[in-house]
Amino acid sequence: MAVDSLAYGAHVQGFSLVGAARELSERWLCELASNEVYGTLAARHAQCRRSNDGHALAPGAAVNQALERLVAIVSGGGESTRDAMLRPLAEAMACGILDEIPEWQHRARVLRRASAIAETQLEFHFARRICTFASRNPDPNQSLATRLQVFPYVGNYLDLVHAELAAWSTAKSRPRQVVVGGSGPLPMTGLCLAQIIDAPIVLLDRDPAAVKMSSRLLAVLERVDALPAGRVQVVQGSVEQVFERFDADVVIVASLVDDAGKRALAEAAVRRNQPTQLVFRGARGLAARLAYRALPPLTETGLVPLGSVVPEQYGALPDEAHVRRSPRGVLNTVERFSGGA
Repeated sequence: MAVDSLAYGAHVQGFSLVGAARELSERWLCELASNEVYGTLAARHAQCRRSNDGHALAPGAAVNQALERLVAIVSGGGESTRDAMLRPLAEAMACGILDEIPEWQHRARVLRRASAIAETQLEFHFARRICTFASRNPDPNQSLATRLQVFPYVGNYLDLVHAELAAWSTAKSRPRQVVVGGSGPLPMTGLCLAQIIDAPIVLLDRDPAAVKMSSRLLAVLERVDALPAGRVQVVQGSVEQVFERFDADVVIVASLVDDAGKRALAEAAVRRNQPTQLVFRGARGLAARLAYRALPPLTETGLVPLGSVVPEQYGALPDEAHVRRSPRGVLNTVERFSGGA
């Protein structure tokens, strides 16, 4: 009888957990579908398509509020202990709905595209602000880290870069050259790396406007002695050209770089067959549906997987032995590969 009672209790508890997780996932979806989130971002995305630029998704009260709510749902930032416990199951339920219901497939696609445009606009905005503040206050005693505090997400970038560095086998020795592909107008990854490692860093982006903005930013930071001259350079180009133009032994690829570019880089690394680590940023779960694209299969190109870096908000993973954890709230996952002997 005691065994039966225990089994019944576990059965009931299982059902209550499933019910609570379903309730949480439904709450997320209702918030995502709201006028404040989907309504705002979908309307602004449509404006961007009509005007063929991203200005409608530049930082502003409505866009900021929508993105903050979206990021909170995706990252688990500020959630209760109960919700954090329920998150893995609730996220699986929500992802199932996003993947299977056509209306939600469309909404997720719009939110992901709007998020990408908004992220780029956010970077332009804060790159300009950092330049302005540095020009007005050229105090050479202000460090690079201090000047970058203007950007509200600098902590997330530092957390991610530190997690990546901890996973590199090359972190024990000085990399020959690090290339950051898809570095954007505000190259936070490169600037974070410049504070941590002593190696030449190349920022690579195919967008002329992003290259122009980041070049201006680097020049300003060098002028106020926050960054040593020539420590970081920016070059216009696409990631598939990395090994044609640079002698890099570490390549970091931003999550917003398209799948074709990632595959082309992987194939080039295999053909090159030199000791190289490729670090691809991507996403899992809700982040892969609403903010970034999931990483495409790359082992079929011949790359050898070395392990993953996954944020703490994700529950236990099948490949846990090969996973390092980044702090809760980081959106990107990281997959590391060896590109040669």
